[in-house]
Amino acid sequence: RIFLAQHLYGVHLFLLTSLAAVLSRIRPWQVGATVVLLLTCNGIGARVDEVLRLDIPNRPGARAAVAFFEEHRDPSEPVVVCSPLLYFSLLYYSENRDNWFIYDHPQYPLAHFLGGPIVTEQQLLSDAAYQAIHAPHFWIADMNSQWRHGHVPPPADRRVLCNGSFREVHDFQGTITITGYAPGAEIDR
Repeated sequence: RIFLAQHLYGVHLFLLTSLAAVLSRIRPWQVGATVVLLLTCNGIGARVDEVLRLDIPNRPGARAAVAFFEEHRDPSEPVVVCSPLLYFSLLYYSENRDNWFIYDHPQYPLAHFLGGPIVTEQQLLSDAAYQAIHAPHFWIADMNSQWRHGHVPPPADRRVLCNGSFREVHDFQGTITITGYAPGAEIDR
């Protein structure tokens, strides 16, 4: 198993019980009740502030990235994704799941917390296999987040066909960048 929710439940219950034990020792009881009320209001306020700042309509993330793929990509064209975390998010929204690969970065092993244990060999694309892609067009999905698995290097013998950027809902998730490549040398801009 990758994630055991009951461990987090236990930790959360322990923290709440510890907080209750500490607060129960505060005398007089009115002071303890005031502290509980302040902590509760602080938690509610933090949650409301987070929800108000999400701005979901203007941060479409993976859903918009896949819509961009569906609009510009032929299903036979390969997609190389930088991280298992992004790979599974994009695959979730994609109707055509053929020719999607995770770039197996030579310097970074697949991290457990990014979904490494559930990645199969068929989903991985080694650096040698990446360099040997001969498809007329192919796509790279990258992200600038702390959760990436290393960037997919741009190909040397290709030019940028089109690209798009899509911000995720939460700031720590970063921005997804989609780049399509076509044969030929890069055009100076």
